[in-house]
Amino acid sequence: MQHAAASANQMLAQQYTALLDQFFDADENGTLVAREVELALDSQHRLALPLVSLAMPRGLALDEMTVNMTVRSDIAETLPAHGGGTGSVGRFYVSLAPHSKRDTGRDSEHIDIEMKFTALQPPEAVMRLIDEYTNRLVPRPVQPNAASSDGPGTSSTPQETNDEH
Repeated sequence: MQHAAASANQMLAQQYTALLDQFFDADENGTLVAREVELALDSQHRLALPLVSLAMPRGLALDEMTVNMTVRSDIAETLPAHGGGTGSVGRFYVSLAPHSKRDTGRDSEHIDIEMKFTALQPPEAVMRLIDEYTNRLVPRPVQPNAASSDGPGTSSTPQETNDEH
């Protein structure tokens, strides 16, 4: 069970890493830069929206879930411990079984297991990162003269003024 809990924590860490990877690109120096889309609020204002500000980082979509199951012990074996120690490690194989009826004592072949899964709050660093990008959402006025020329070194998309953060 300890291995299952540790594996679940490792999977959650990988989930948060994958969540952030989908919202950032690495530049030529390896610095992560947030992916953005530009939204036109009206003809005079644009908003650069970092996609990470739309993320919902939750470990599970459910608040809580309880799973009851019965397993049958099929094979148990002892293996030598890694690292040159003198101890040994046990390993066992199980298969799902029908719910056991324990009216007359303990059934040594069947094990009833109850697991409770609870959604965890996202890591504080992930929430602060999302909050930082969300707090930077400020509409910017469009410069009217930037769209009039299409010469070399110019862009035909509206340019923003006042690039303060």
